[in-house]
Amino acid sequence: ADVVLVNKIDMASPQELDTTIQVVSALNSRASMLQASHGKVAPRDALPEVPRGLKVVEGGEGEGFAWSQTSSSLTVRLFIEPSVKGRDIDFKVGPRTLRLGIRNRASPRLEGRLAGELRDVDEAMFEIEGSSASGEPRRCAVAALEKRRPGMWPALWDGSSATPSSAPPAASTSFCAGF
Repeated sequence: ADVVLVNKIDMASPQELDTTIQVVSALNSRASMLQASHGKVAPRDALPEVPRGLKVVEGGEGEGFAWSQTSSSLTVRLFIEPSVKGRDIDFKVGPRTLRLGIRNRASPRLEGRLAGELRDVDEAMFEIEGSSASGEPRRCAVAALEKRRPGMWPALWDGSSATPSSAPPAASTSFCAGF
């Protein structure tokens, strides 16, 4: 073993803990040893680092938008004000391209060449989620798209150098469902 976890240290006497540490060290002197109570240990302390090529990006965010993916689908959310109507949304999807924004506005806007290919783009559409009743910007234009081939994309955009993250976008954008 590369790592040995000595658990329940809160239940052991100092002598029992010392004896356990000596025995583990005698059996495997090269292993790093972690001590814990109730099995509480950070995964990064007990597990090896995942090589960069194997890390999976589950989503991300940009200025005024967030995206997430599964192996078969891609979901993008454009955060909009309560006054924005469906007819104000600029939406166009191609097999490798995406444009989602508000007509006649530079931002927020997603536009570019995707990291992978989509299917059924002629049937793609968006919907508006959220409520405008509170007067706060609590709505988004959401497009749920299908990938042509199953698999995780390294980023949303082709050639992006995304930092892999499984964390959801920041709390400031959490008002739309799924984020």
